[in-house]
Amino acid sequence: MGVSQGFMADLREQAAAGRRPGPMDDSQQNRPAAVAGSQPVADHSTAGAGAPVPAAKKSDLPARLLTAVALVPVLIFAIIKGGGIWTLLIAAIVVAASWEFFNFMEAKGLRGAKWIGLTGSVGLVLGASFSNEYFSTLILTVILLAAFIRQLGTRDISTAITGPAVTLFGVTYVGWLSSHLVWLRNIGVEVQAKYFVHDPSLPQAMPEFRDVGMYYLFMGVAATFLADTGGYFFGKAFGRHKLAPSISPKKTWEGFVGQIVGAVFGASVCKLVFMTWIYPDLSFGTDFGWVHCAILGILIANVGLVGDLFESMLKRDAQVKDASGLLPGHGGFLDRLDSINFAIPVTYYYVRLYYYWTFSPNPEADLRALGEYLSAYIFGK
Repeated sequence: MGVSQGFMADLREQAAAGRRPGPMDDSQQNRPAAVAGSQPVADHSTAGAGAPVPAAKKSDLPARLLTAVALVPVLIFAIIKGGGIWTLLIAAIVVAASWEFFNFMEAKGLRGAKWIGLTGSVGLVLGASFSNEYFSTLILTVILLAAFIRQLGTRDISTAITGPAVTLFGVTYVGWLSSHLVWLRNIGVEVQAKYFVHDPSLPQAMPEFRDVGMYYLFMGVAATFLADTGGYFFGKAFGRHKLAPSISPKKTWEGFVGQIVGAVFGASVCKLVFMTWIYPDLSFGTDFGWVHCAILGILIANVGLVGDLFESMLKRDAQVKDASGLLPGHGGFLDRLDSINFAIPVTYYYVRLYYYWTFSPNPEADLRALGEYLSAYIFGK
Protein backbone atom coordinates (compact mmCIF):
# COMPACT_ATOMS: atom_id res chain seq x y z
CA MET A 1 0.00 0.00 0.00
CA GLY A 2 2.85 2.38 0.88
CA VAL A 3 4.53 1.75 -2.48
CA SER A 4 1.33 2.60 -4.43
CA GLN A 5 0.81 5.84 -2.46
CA GLY A 6 4.40 6.88 -3.15
CA PHE A 7 3.99 6.26 -6.87
CA MET A 8 0.73 8.30 -7.01
CA ALA A 9 2.43 11.11 -5.14
CA ASP A 10 5.10 11.24 -7.87
CA LEU A 11 2.37 11.53 -10.53
CA ARG A 12 0.75 14.43 -8.67
CA GLU A 13 4.12 16.21 -8.37
CA GLN A 14 4.71 15.86 -12.12
CA ALA A 15 1.22 17.21 -12.91
CA ALA A 16 1.77 20.21 -10.62
CA ALA A 17 5.05 20.96 -12.40
CA GLY A 18 3.36 20.90 -15.78
CA ARG A 19 4.88 17.57 -16.87
CA ARG A 20 2.72 14.97 -18.52
CA PRO A 21 2.81 11.55 -17.00
CA GLY A 22 4.84 9.33 -19.31
CA PRO A 23 6.60 6.01 -19.28
CA MET A 24 8.44 5.39 -16.03
CA ASP A 25 12.15 6.06 -16.13
CA ASP A 26 14.70 3.65 -14.63
CA SER A 27 14.61 5.23 -11.21
CA GLN A 28 10.84 4.91 -11.03
CA GLN A 29 10.90 1.35 -12.29
CA ASN A 30 13.35 0.34 -9.60
CA ARG A 31 11.69 2.34 -6.87
CA PRO A 32 9.40 -0.39 -5.50
CA ALA A 33 12.40 -2.65 -4.95
CA ALA A 34 14.37 0.18 -3.42
CA VAL A 35 11.55 1.15 -1.08
CA ALA A 36 10.79 -2.37 -0.09
CA GLY A 37 14.29 -3.73 0.33
CA SER A 38 17.11 -1.28 1.02
CA GLN A 39 18.20 2.13 2.23
CA PRO A 40 19.30 4.88 -0.18
CA VAL A 41 23.01 4.80 -1.04
CA ALA A 42 24.84 7.82 0.32
CA ASP A 43 26.35 10.22 -2.19
CA HIS A 44 30.16 10.11 -2.36
CA SER A 45 30.37 13.80 -1.60
CA THR A 46 28.54 13.40 1.69
CA ALA A 47 29.92 10.00 2.74
CA GLY A 48 32.50 11.19 5.19
CA ALA A 49 32.87 10.72 8.90
CA GLY A 50 29.29 9.52 9.21
CA ALA A 51 29.76 6.57 6.83
CA PRO A 52 29.85 3.16 8.53
CA VAL A 53 33.35 1.75 8.95
CA PRO A 54 33.82 -1.99 8.28
CA ALA A 55 34.59 -3.91 11.44
CA ALA A 56 38.22 -4.93 11.80
CA LYS A 57 38.93 -8.63 11.35
CA LYS A 58 39.18 -10.31 14.73
CA SER A 59 42.57 -11.86 15.43
CA ASP A 60 42.67 -15.61 15.91
CA LEU A 61 45.93 -15.44 17.88
CA PRO A 62 44.27 -16.05 21.30
CA ALA A 63 42.50 -19.13 19.95
CA ARG A 64 45.74 -20.38 18.39
CA LEU A 65 47.62 -19.95 21.66
CA LEU A 66 44.93 -21.65 23.74
CA THR A 67 44.82 -24.61 21.37
CA ALA A 68 48.62 -24.91 21.47
CA VAL A 69 48.69 -24.70 25.27
CA ALA A 70 46.12 -27.49 25.47
CA LEU A 71 47.63 -29.84 22.87
CA VAL A 72 51.42 -29.38 23.02
CA PRO A 73 51.79 -31.00 26.49
CA VAL A 74 49.74 -33.98 25.27
CA LEU A 75 51.97 -34.27 22.21
CA ILE A 76 55.19 -34.09 24.25
CA PHE A 77 53.93 -36.65 26.77
CA ALA A 78 52.94 -39.10 24.03
CA ILE A 79 56.28 -38.75 22.21
CA ILE A 80 58.18 -39.45 25.43
CA LYS A 81 56.05 -42.45 26.34
CA GLY A 82 56.08 -43.90 22.85
CA GLY A 83 54.67 -47.38 22.32
CA GLY A 84 50.92 -47.81 22.34
CA ILE A 85 50.19 -44.31 23.66
CA TRP A 86 51.96 -42.63 20.75
CA THR A 87 50.47 -45.03 18.20
CA LEU A 88 46.92 -44.50 19.47
CA LEU A 89 47.33 -40.71 19.46
CA ILE A 90 48.53 -40.76 15.84
CA ALA A 91 45.70 -43.14 14.92
CA ALA A 92 43.15 -40.72 16.42
CA ILE A 93 44.69 -37.78 14.56
CA VAL A 94 44.66 -39.77 11.32
CA VAL A 95 40.94 -40.55 11.75
CA ALA A 96 40.16 -36.83 12.08
CA ALA A 97 42.49 -35.81 9.23
CA SER A 98 41.10 -38.52 6.92
CA TRP A 99 37.55 -37.40 7.66
CA GLU A 100 38.52 -33.83 6.79
CA PHE A 101 40.21 -34.98 3.59
CA PHE A 102 37.20 -36.90 2.28
CA ASN A 103 34.85 -34.07 3.28
CA PHE A 104 36.63 -31.45 1.23
CA MET A 105 37.03 -33.91 -1.64
CA GLU A 106 33.23 -34.10 -1.57
CA ALA A 107 33.14 -30.30 -1.60
CA LYS A 108 34.98 -30.61 -4.91
CA GLY A 109 32.38 -33.10 -6.09
CA LEU A 110 34.64 -36.15 -5.76
CA ARG A 111 33.45 -39.08 -3.68
CA GLY A 112 35.62 -41.92 -2.49
CA ALA A 113 35.06 -44.86 -0.18
CA LYS A 114 35.32 -42.85 3.03
CA TRP A 115 35.15 -45.77 5.44
CA ILE A 116 37.70 -47.81 3.51
CA GLY A 117 39.95 -44.76 3.52
CA LEU A 118 39.58 -44.18 7.26
CA THR A 119 40.02 -47.84 8.16
CA GLY A 120 42.97 -48.29 5.82
CA SER A 121 44.75 -45.18 7.11
CA VAL A 122 44.38 -46.30 10.73
CA GLY A 123 45.53 -49.78 9.73
CA LEU A 124 48.73 -48.34 8.26
CA VAL A 125 49.43 -46.48 11.51
CA LEU A 126 48.81 -49.58 13.62
CA GLY A 127 50.88 -51.71 11.25
CA ALA A 128 53.81 -49.29 11.56
CA SER A 129 53.94 -50.00 15.30
CA PHE A 130 55.33 -53.47 14.49
CA SER A 131 58.40 -51.88 12.81
CA ASN A 132 58.14 -54.35 9.97
CA GLU A 133 57.66 -53.34 6.34
CA TYR A 134 55.74 -56.54 5.67
CA PHE A 135 52.66 -55.36 7.58
CA SER A 136 52.49 -52.02 5.74
CA THR A 137 52.84 -53.74 2.35
CA LEU A 138 50.10 -56.21 3.25
CA ILE A 139 47.74 -53.47 4.46
CA LEU A 140 48.30 -51.38 1.32
CA THR A 141 47.47 -54.40 -0.85
CA VAL A 142 44.26 -55.08 1.09
CA ILE A 143 43.21 -51.41 0.80
CA LEU A 144 43.84 -51.44 -2.94
CA LEU A 145 41.73 -54.54 -3.49
CA ALA A 146 38.99 -53.31 -1.15
CA ALA A 147 38.69 -50.01 -3.05
CA PHE A 148 38.33 -51.80 -6.37
CA ILE A 149 35.83 -54.35 -5.08
CA ARG A 150 33.76 -51.64 -3.43
CA GLN A 151 33.65 -49.70 -6.70
CA LEU A 152 32.40 -52.77 -8.54
CA GLY A 153 29.68 -53.12 -5.91
CA THR A 154 28.38 -49.61 -6.57
CA ARG A 155 27.95 -50.37 -10.30
CA ASP A 156 28.39 -46.64 -10.89
CA ILE A 157 30.40 -46.35 -14.09
CA SER A 158 30.56 -42.54 -13.84
CA THR A 159 32.88 -42.82 -10.79
CA ALA A 160 34.88 -45.85 -11.92
CA ILE A 161 38.06 -43.76 -12.10
CA THR A 162 37.53 -41.02 -9.55
CA GLY A 163 36.09 -43.23 -6.77
CA PRO A 164 39.09 -45.55 -6.22
CA ALA A 165 41.50 -42.71 -7.06
CA VAL A 166 40.14 -40.46 -4.29
CA THR A 167 40.14 -43.36 -1.81
CA LEU A 168 43.75 -44.34 -2.51
CA PHE A 169 44.83 -40.69 -2.61
CA GLY A 170 43.42 -40.18 0.88
CA VAL A 171 45.03 -43.35 2.24
CA THR A 172 48.48 -42.50 0.92
CA TYR A 173 48.37 -38.76 1.59
CA VAL A 174 47.05 -39.06 5.15
CA GLY A 175 47.54 -42.64 6.37
CA TRP A 176 50.80 -43.69 4.72
CA LEU A 177 52.65 -40.42 5.31
CA SER A 178 51.38 -40.15 8.91
CA SER A 179 52.47 -43.70 9.68
CA HIS A 180 56.08 -42.48 9.47
CA LEU A 181 55.46 -40.67 12.77
CA VAL A 182 55.28 -44.14 14.32
CA TRP A 183 58.11 -45.54 12.19
CA LEU A 184 60.44 -42.75 13.34
CA ARG A 185 59.53 -43.15 17.03
CA ASN A 186 60.41 -46.87 16.77
CA ILE A 187 63.55 -46.53 14.66
CA GLY A 188 65.80 -47.56 17.55
CA VAL A 189 64.13 -50.98 17.66
CA GLU A 190 64.53 -51.31 13.91
CA VAL A 191 68.23 -50.37 13.92
CA GLN A 192 68.99 -52.73 16.79
CA ALA A 193 67.31 -55.62 15.01
CA LYS A 194 69.26 -54.97 11.80
CA TYR A 195 72.75 -54.19 13.04
CA PHE A 196 73.33 -55.00 16.71
CA VAL A 197 71.41 -58.13 17.59
CA HIS A 198 74.55 -60.28 17.21
CA ASP A 199 76.96 -57.91 18.95
CA PRO A 200 75.71 -56.92 22.42
CA SER A 201 79.03 -55.22 23.25
CA LEU A 202 78.26 -52.17 21.08
CA PRO A 203 76.81 -49.08 22.82
CA GLN A 204 73.95 -49.06 20.35
CA ALA A 205 72.92 -52.51 21.60
CA MET A 206 72.03 -51.05 25.02
CA PRO A 207 68.33 -51.16 25.96
CA GLU A 208 68.23 -47.35 26.08
CA PHE A 209 68.89 -47.19 22.35
CA ARG A 210 65.39 -48.53 21.69
CA ASP A 211 64.11 -45.05 22.62
CA VAL A 212 66.49 -43.09 20.38
CA GLY A 213 63.58 -42.51 18.01
CA MET A 214 62.23 -40.04 20.56
CA TYR A 215 65.31 -37.91 19.85
CA TYR A 216 64.81 -37.88 16.10
CA LEU A 217 61.07 -37.37 16.36
CA PHE A 218 61.55 -34.30 18.56
CA MET A 219 64.19 -33.09 16.12
CA GLY A 220 61.90 -33.46 13.10
CA VAL A 221 58.91 -31.83 14.81
CA ALA A 222 60.99 -28.97 16.26
CA ALA A 223 62.64 -28.27 12.90
CA THR A 224 59.25 -28.25 11.15
CA PHE A 225 57.55 -25.95 13.65
CA LEU A 226 60.48 -23.53 13.85
CA ALA A 227 60.68 -23.50 10.05
CA ASP A 228 57.08 -22.24 10.00
CA THR A 229 57.94 -19.67 12.68
CA GLY A 230 61.06 -18.47 10.88
CA GLY A 231 59.19 -18.26 7.61
CA TYR A 232 56.44 -16.18 9.21
CA PHE A 233 58.75 -13.62 10.84
CA PHE A 234 61.19 -13.35 7.93
CA GLY A 235 58.31 -12.98 5.51
CA LYS A 236 56.66 -10.32 7.66
CA ALA A 237 59.87 -8.34 8.08
CA PHE A 238 61.58 -8.74 4.70
CA GLY A 239 59.06 -10.36 2.35
CA ARG A 240 59.07 -8.70 -1.07
CA HIS A 241 59.23 -11.40 -3.72
CA LYS A 242 56.25 -13.73 -4.06
CA LEU A 243 57.07 -17.43 -4.05
CA ALA A 244 53.85 -18.99 -5.31
CA PRO A 245 51.22 -16.23 -5.64
CA SER A 246 48.59 -18.38 -7.33
CA ILE A 247 48.71 -20.97 -4.51
CA SER A 248 49.70 -19.07 -1.37
CA PRO A 249 49.87 -15.29 -1.97
CA LYS A 250 51.50 -14.51 1.37
CA LYS A 251 54.53 -16.75 0.93
CA THR A 252 57.74 -15.09 -0.20
CA TRP A 253 61.28 -16.16 -1.05
CA GLU A 254 62.51 -14.16 1.94
CA GLY A 255 60.16 -16.17 4.13
CA PHE A 256 61.58 -19.36 2.66
CA VAL A 257 65.06 -18.27 3.77
CA GLY A 258 63.58 -17.82 7.24
CA GLN A 259 62.20 -21.35 7.06
CA ILE A 260 65.67 -22.74 6.39
CA VAL A 261 67.15 -20.74 9.25
CA GLY A 262 64.38 -21.84 11.61
CA ALA A 263 64.62 -25.51 10.65
CA VAL A 264 68.41 -25.69 11.06
CA PHE A 265 68.12 -23.84 14.36
CA GLY A 266 65.38 -26.20 15.59
CA ALA A 267 67.34 -29.34 14.72
CA SER A 268 70.53 -27.97 16.32
CA VAL A 269 68.79 -26.86 19.52
CA CYS A 270 67.19 -30.29 19.82
CA LYS A 271 70.60 -31.96 19.55
CA LEU A 272 72.05 -29.56 22.14
CA VAL A 273 69.24 -30.29 24.60
CA PHE A 274 69.51 -34.06 24.22
CA MET A 275 73.31 -34.27 24.41
CA THR A 276 73.35 -31.94 27.44
CA TRP A 277 70.40 -33.17 29.53
CA ILE A 278 68.72 -36.25 28.06
CA TYR A 279 71.59 -38.46 26.81
CA PRO A 280 74.69 -36.87 28.44
CA ASP A 281 76.32 -40.22 29.26
CA LEU A 282 75.34 -42.22 26.19
CA SER A 283 77.48 -42.15 23.04
CA PHE A 284 74.52 -42.42 20.69
CA GLY A 285 73.19 -39.17 22.07
CA THR A 286 75.87 -37.19 20.24
CA ASP A 287 76.86 -39.35 17.26
CA PHE A 288 74.42 -37.55 14.93
CA GLY A 289 76.70 -34.62 14.16
CA TRP A 290 76.04 -30.92 13.69
CA VAL A 291 76.53 -31.22 9.93
CA HIS A 292 73.74 -33.82 9.81
CA CYS A 293 71.51 -31.44 11.79
CA ALA A 294 72.15 -28.70 9.22
CA ILE A 295 71.53 -31.01 6.25
CA LEU A 296 68.37 -32.42 7.82
CA GLY A 297 67.14 -28.91 8.67
CA ILE A 298 67.57 -27.77 5.06
CA LEU A 299 65.75 -30.85 3.78
CA ILE A 300 62.89 -30.34 6.25
CA ALA A 301 62.51 -26.69 5.27
CA ASN A 302 62.23 -27.63 1.60
CA VAL A 303 59.85 -30.57 1.89
CA GLY A 304 57.82 -28.81 4.59
CA LEU A 305 57.24 -25.95 2.18
CA VAL A 306 56.20 -28.43 -0.51
CA GLY A 307 53.72 -30.02 1.89
CA ASP A 308 52.29 -26.65 2.90
CA LEU A 309 51.88 -25.50 -0.70
CA PHE A 310 50.42 -28.81 -1.78
CA GLU A 311 47.68 -28.72 0.86
CA SER A 312 46.98 -25.07 0.02
CA MET A 313 46.55 -26.08 -3.62
CA LEU A 314 44.10 -28.83 -2.65
CA LYS A 315 42.03 -26.42 -0.58
CA ARG A 316 41.98 -23.82 -3.34
CA ASP A 317 40.86 -26.43 -5.82
CA ALA A 318 38.09 -27.55 -3.44
CA GLN A 319 37.34 -23.88 -2.59
CA VAL A 320 37.55 -24.35 1.17
CA LYS A 321 39.48 -22.11 3.56
CA ASP A 322 40.40 -24.74 6.15
CA ALA A 323 40.11 -28.51 6.27
CA SER A 324 37.76 -28.06 9.27
CA GLY A 325 37.32 -26.02 12.45
CA LEU A 326 38.27 -28.82 14.86
CA LEU A 327 41.34 -26.93 16.08
CA PRO A 328 40.33 -23.33 16.95
CA GLY A 329 42.73 -20.87 15.38
CA HIS A 330 44.52 -23.61 13.44
CA GLY A 331 41.83 -24.94 11.12
CA GLY A 332 41.78 -28.73 11.08
CA PHE A 333 44.14 -31.60 11.78
CA LEU A 334 44.99 -31.87 8.11
CA ASP A 335 46.09 -28.22 8.18
CA ARG A 336 48.56 -29.07 10.97
CA LEU A 337 49.83 -32.20 9.22
CA ASP A 338 50.56 -30.50 5.89
CA SER A 339 54.26 -29.87 6.59
CA ILE A 340 54.75 -32.62 9.18
CA ASN A 341 53.56 -35.34 6.81
CA PHE A 342 56.30 -34.39 4.35
CA ALA A 343 59.05 -33.58 6.85
CA ILE A 344 58.83 -36.66 9.08
CA PRO A 345 59.15 -39.26 6.26
CA VAL A 346 62.27 -37.41 5.03
CA THR A 347 63.64 -37.40 8.59
CA TYR A 348 62.95 -41.12 8.95
CA TYR A 349 64.69 -42.12 5.72
CA TYR A 350 67.60 -39.77 6.36
CA VAL A 351 68.18 -41.32 9.79
CA ARG A 352 67.87 -44.82 8.33
CA LEU A 353 70.47 -43.92 5.70
CA TYR A 354 72.70 -42.44 8.39
CA TYR A 355 72.67 -45.63 10.45
CA TYR A 356 73.12 -47.78 7.38
CA TRP A 357 76.16 -45.78 6.34
CA THR A 358 77.56 -45.80 9.89
CA PHE A 359 77.02 -49.44 10.86
CA SER A 360 76.70 -51.46 7.67
CA PRO A 361 79.76 -53.75 7.26
CA ASN A 362 80.66 -52.40 3.81
CA PRO A 363 78.41 -49.62 2.49
CA GLU A 364 80.88 -48.68 -0.26
CA ALA A 365 80.70 -52.19 -1.71
CA ASP A 366 76.89 -52.08 -1.49
CA LEU A 367 76.77 -48.79 -3.38
CA ARG A 368 79.19 -50.15 -5.98
CA ALA A 369 77.02 -53.22 -6.47
CA LEU A 370 73.93 -51.00 -6.76
CA GLY A 371 75.66 -48.85 -9.39
CA GLU A 372 76.64 -51.92 -11.38
CA TYR A 373 73.10 -53.27 -11.20
CA LEU A 374 71.57 -49.97 -12.36
CA SER A 375 74.13 -49.70 -15.16
CA ALA A 376 73.31 -53.19 -16.37
CA TYR A 377 69.58 -52.51 -16.09
CA ILE A 378 69.66 -49.18 -17.93
CA PHE A 379 72.42 -49.74 -20.47
CA GLY A 380 72.32 -53.53 -20.73
CA LYS A 381 75.97 -53.91 -19.72
